[in-house]
Amino acid sequence: MTVYGNKRRLVVDNGSHYCRAGFSDEDGPSSCERALVLRPRRREDGQVFSLVGEVPAELLVGTDAARAPLKSPFEHNIVINFDCQETILDFVFSRIPGLGEGNEAGALEQEVVLTECVLNPRASRRTMAELIFETYGCPGLHVGPDCTFAYAHNRVLDPERVRSDGIVVGLGHSASTVVPIVSGAPDLDRALRMNLSGMGLTTQLQRCLEVKHGKSLNRKDHPLSAFNLCERVKAACCFVARDYREALRGLGRMPLCECPEAEDLLPGWDVSAAVERVQIPEIYFQPSIAGVDQLSVTDTVEACCSAGGAPGWDSDLLRSILLTGGSSRFQGMPQRLQRELRERCRVGTQINVFGSADATLDAWRGAADYSRGLVENAGRFAHFVDRATWEEVGENCYSEG
Repeated sequence: MTVYGNKRRLVVDNGSHYCRAGFSDEDGPSSCERALVLRPRRREDGQVFSLVGEVPAELLVGTDAARAPLKSPFEHNIVINFDCQETILDFVFSRIPGLGEGNEAGALEQEVVLTECVLNPRASRRTMAELIFETYGCPGLHVGPDCTFAYAHNRVLDPERVRSDGIVVGLGHSASTVVPIVSGAPDLDRALRMNLSGMGLTTQLQRCLEVKHGKSLNRKDHPLSAFNLCERVKAACCFVARDYREALRGLGRMPLCECPEAEDLLPGWDVSAAVERVQIPEIYFQPSIAGVDQLSVTDTVEACCSAGGAPGWDSDLLRSILLTGGSSRFQGMPQRLQRELRERCRVGTQINVFGSADATLDAWRGAADYSRGLVENAGRFAHFVDRATWEEVGENCYSEG
C-alpha cells in the first residue's frame, strides 16, 4: 500500500465559510461549524469567553455581543489568524465521536487530509502544518486544494461527463478560482484566482437593501443578523439571467419567489420585482457593478484556457467545465457561462458547463475518495508529509510546491 492508498483518515475540509470534519469511511462529515469565532464579555463578571460557529441569540443574553469582536481565520480565503483556526479545530474535533480517545494525550491516531485554497502561500501552509503536527500530534498530513478534490469526486461519480481533461471553477465564499485539469491531474501552474466571492455578493446585497430602505438590517441581539438574513434572501431570490438587460426589462413579469423572513423585516418590499435579484449574481460576469476592478469569471476561464503555451483556446478543456462552490448553485449559472464561452469560441467548439453533484460537500467527499484510493493520480492532488519527515526537517518540507 502506498501513502496515497486506501486508508482510514480524518478528512478536514477547512473552508472559509464552514469547517467540516469526519472519517473517510463515513458518508459525510460528522462535525460541521461556521468558521467564525465570537468572543463576547459577560456583563455580570466581565469574563471573556469564546463561541464558535452559528451562535444562537439566547447564548448572547447578558453579554456585549453587539460590540464583541467577530473573527475569522481567513482573509481572502487564506488562513492568517491561526489562534482563531486552532479554536475552531478544537471545537470541531471535540464533536467527532471517538477522536483522540485511544491515548492519554488525546493525539490524533489517524493521518489527516486537509483542504486548502488554490495558490495557498507556502507560509500559510507551513504554519498550518505546524499546528496540525505540534498541537494535535497526527502521524501524517495530506494537503490539497479544495476545488480539485471536488472535481475528483465528480469524476468518480460520472467519469463520462467529468473528463480527465477539463476545468474546475470554484465559486467560493471568500474567493473564486479556475484550475485546469490535464490528464486527470490539476495543473496548478495555470490556475487563476478572482477576488469575487459569495461573501462579497452578500455584503453588496446588504448594502443595497439598507440604502433602498433607509435603515440598518442589524439587530442588537446578534452581530451577524443582517448578514445571515441577506444570505438567505440571496439563496431564495437571486438567479443568473441568460440576458442581463432583457431580465432587467422583464423583472415585473418574473416568477414569484418566497422569502417570508425578508418580507417581515422589509414590509412593502416587492421581492419579485427587486432589481437585486439579477444584479447581485451578475457581478460574476460584470464585476464593475460592485466597483471591483477584476476579470469576470468568463474572462478568467478564457485566460486559463489560453495559458497553455499554444496560441488560441485549449478546446479539450472546454468539454468538461465543472462549477463548484456555494455560488455555483445560482439558477442559470452553468447556462450563462456556457453561452458566453460559446460566443467567444470558434464555431463547432464543444463546450459543456455543468454544476457539481453537491456544491457544499463535494470537496470533503473528494478528499474522502482520495483517502479510499479512488482518485487517479492521487499524488498530484495532495502533498503528503509524515511525522518522521516533519520532525527531521520541519517546515522545510514545504520549501517547494
